[in-house]
Amino acid sequence: MNIALILSGGTGNRLGADIPKQYITVGDKPIISYCIECLSRHKRIDAIQITAALEWQGRISRWLARADEGGKFRGYSLPGGNRQLSILHGLEDIRGYAADSDWVLIHDAARPMLPRQLVDGCLDAARGHEG
Repeated sequence: MNIALILSGGTGNRLGADIPKQYITVGDKPIISYCIECLSRHKRIDAIQITAALEWQGRISRWLARADEGGKFRGYSLPGGNRQLSILHGLEDIRGYAADSDWVLIHDAARPMLPRQLVDGCLDAARGHEG
């Protein structure tokens, strides 16, 4: 199984906006929706886990109703005090449904332009390697 872990726990302090940048609306939807849509539609991604603060999970759930066309969302993980701890929390929760042979791709929710070819390239490059 290939699992996408979307990191959405950042606060966006450097941007200086009222809300974290991954939740700012661009076009007609929040930035996080773009990567959710890409990963949900991708044939090689089987599950999506999102690391997000409790205060945003309700809104993300509403956005998932439109963005998660593949129905791949599995759950939320709480963010940590930094990126590494957020990843750790996500991996710990994914461990509840993943096997040792599964792959986890980690993507930042504030990076909306995720091409399908990049996901394919990462999955292809990981094959045959441990870790």
